[in-house]
Order: sequence, then C-alpha cells, then structure tokens
Amino acid sequence: MAAVAAAMLLTGCGPKEEPTNTVVLEKIRIFPASISLLEGEEQQLTIRYTPEEAKETAPAVVWYSDKQRVASVDDNGLVKADRVGTTVITAQCGKLKATCEVEVLKNNLPENHYFSVSPKTIEAPGNGGTFTIRVKGNIEWTAEVEADWATLSATSGKNDATLTLTVEPSDVDEETSQTIKFLAEENIYNVVVYRAKKILPMSLDKTEATVKVSGGSFTVNVTSESDWSVSCDDPRVSFSKSNNSVTVNVLQSTSKDWNSAGDYDDRNKLKYWESIPITFSDRTSKAVLTLYQERPYLYLKKGSVFKPHGDIIESTSSDETTFYVDLYSNISWEIKLTVSWATVSPTSGTGDASLKIHFDKKTYFGTRKGWLEVYPTGGYKCTSASYELWQW
Repeated sequence: MAAVAAAMLLTGCGPKEEPTNTVVLEKIRIFPASISLLEGEEQQLTIRYTPEEAKETAPAVVWYSDKQRVASVDDNGLVKADRVGTTVITAQCGKLKATCEVEVLKNNLPENHYFSVSPKTIEAPGNGGTFTIRVKGNIEWTAEVEADWATLSATSGKNDATLTLTVEPSDVDEETSQTIKFLAEENIYNVVVYRAKKILPMSLDKTEATVKVSGGSFTVNVTSESDWSVSCDDPRVSFSKSNNSVTVNVLQSTSKDWNSAGDYDDRNKLKYWESIPITFSDRTSKAVLTLYQERPYLYLKKGSVFKPHGDIIESTSSDETTFYVDLYSNISWEIKLTVSWATVSPTSGTGDASLKIHFDKKTYFGTRKGWLEVYPTGGYKCTSASYELWQW
C-alpha cells in the first residue's frame, strides 16, 4: 500500500485543483495622464484598470521615473517635484505599462509668501455636480476657467478661500477635461477637471405589469450606467434583486370592500384593477413601472342582468321551481341561505360558477321570503353578492 501511495504521488494521481475563473486585465492607464508641478509640490497618481473587475487579481504595480532628479515617485504612485524639468513616470503591471508626463516649474514665490490649491485633480461624473477647491495663501490670486461647462464661485481673491466648482452634466459620448489655472504672482497652479461621458437615463424592459388577485411574480430587466435601487410603498410587494434585473413578488390582494361596479371585458366578466407604482432609481434618473393587480370581486347574473346585490329571484307558483344564476368571481367564495325551503349548489368554490337554485313545493297559502348571499373566503375582503328569494 505504501508503494502504491508513493507511486500516486510521483505520477501526480489524485484530486486536482479546479482552475479559478479570473478576469483578464486588458489595459492600464495613469490618472491623470499629465501633471504640472512647482518645485517641492506633490501629487498622487492612480491606476485605472480595464476592465475594472480585473483589479482584484492584477499583479502589483511598479512605479519608476525616467529622471529621478526632476521628479521622484514612491511605491504608491505619489510624485514629488524636485527641480525644474520634465520627466515621464511609468507604471508597470505585469506586462502592461502606462505613462504620465510630468513638468516641474520654478517656484517664484518669495520666501515669506506661500500659496497652494487642492485638490489638483477633480473627477466629475457624467451628470456633473459641485466640488470644493481650497486655496491657502497670503497673497493675491486669480483663476481662469477654460471650458463653458464649469463655473467657479470666485475667480480672484486674497489669502485663504473655499471655492465651489459647479460642473454641468455632460452631453457628449466621451470623457472631457479642462484645466483651471490659478495665478499667484508669477506662479501657475493647475487644477485638472475630468468629466465622464454623458449618462443615459435608466430604462426598463416594461413599464406595466399585471398580476392576478391571488398574487404572483414577474421579472423586470433594468438598463443603468450606475448602481440602482427599486422601491414600493405597498407592503404586499417585495423584490429579489440581481445585477441587471429584479424579480417582483406580489402577495394576495388586500383591497377592502370594493363594490362590484365597473366595465365589462370581452368575456362579459367584470374586472377591477388596482394600480401600484414601483419606482426604480439610479444616481441620475428615475423610472416608474405601474403594477396592476386584480381586485377581488363577486357578481351574480340572471339572464342578461348583472347584479352585485339586491336583485330578486321569485316564483309565483307553489310547485317546485328551479332557477339558474351565473356567478362571476376571481376569488374563493361560500354561499349562505337564510331559508330551509330553498337549496343551492354548489355551496362553495373558486372563480366562476353556474348556481342551481331550487325552491321546494309550498304546501300552505301565503308568501315566503329569504336571502341567498355569496361571501368571499380565503382572506379576501370584497363586497358580498346576494339575491332576495320570494315564493308567492
């Protein structure tokens, strides 16, 4: 046995590890792709992965500068400007590389003057937004905004200031950028603003859905460029959400005491629909799906006349008499009679039914009267349907 076990080890027999499914990294790029710094300034660079999911399994990034004397970079991508000149910062991730051009300018401020602006880069989503830029200094300054899709709350000042940058929503299908230039004495301080491509409003593969009075479920496919949520104020509605779709689960109708009134459909049955709004939201837009659920109903029809209640079934004969009445319903029901001289079949059921009502022979002179009433069961709460019974 020991020899067999040793042979298995040598030949690689036995269970093998299952290969793991990893996302292949296609490209990397440095953000921002170029920077301009004054001597002594620092700026953080970051890596963008394509596809983004590949970041989790990507190799560690190695950073280096072509000219360490001009600008250096540490293991985390933090660049420090040392002396006037230009250099290229390279990031390597496995076999993939990306570069960032760095320009270091002379700091012309006198020793007793200081000025700084942060952050040096701003990333705005496609729907725009507001962002804070902080100025620290003891000198006068001005600011120039290049593009018409961004505005600054102030373009000049002295000493410290907190500015609000407003970025308008994008209307183009690509990323756009601009540089805000702060001028302080002879120095230029750049803030680069990147705005993502326009964001399309979320869409649903359906805007209406119907479920039966007993409840049900259906799936909605969602198209959105950001995280999204779904909500409904009605407690009978719940959701099972996945990345790009949601299953809507609807419980039995809880409508109360809906009177039997309304329009008939092509089958000559009375239908009621209750509308329930379901709201889908992402970062920039909303979409509404209208859920229609059948309301519970009970309806009686004798001949060509529909009656929810109050109609009369009468016989002017003392002999046995039989009548037929159609019951229209979408729920479970039960029939009660207030008299012993009449019978009905069936006495309970679900949905439509043909009721057979039988009057026994009357053996005395006079009139007798009673009621036939159909009640909802199974927790439904619609109005009951009834007939008044007369035998003359």
